[in-house]
Amino acid sequence: MKNMFARRTANGRAGEVKAWVTKHLALSQEDLVTVAELACVEPDCSPVETVLTVYGAEGRRRSWHIHQPLDEIDEAMVVTSTGEN
Repeated sequence: MKNMFARRTANGRAGEVKAWVTKHLALSQEDLVTVAELACVEPDCSPVETVLTVYGAEGRRRSWHIHQPLDEIDEAMVVTSTGEN
């Protein structure tokens, strides 16, 4: 039987962004990273934003919003948005 809670990897751009988040936040295998591209409804926001969320193994949840579509995000934006250098 397959373990539904085993770390899942994503292909393509989302997988690349997840890898950057994992690297720059020094996450463990037990931490879960999600990447979602959403419509932004905030004033002065681009029409599409990308939300990075980390669900820590200890139960803590952290989120960051990058006001760019997923395909326009680079590693430097991830580093800047998460506050890690």
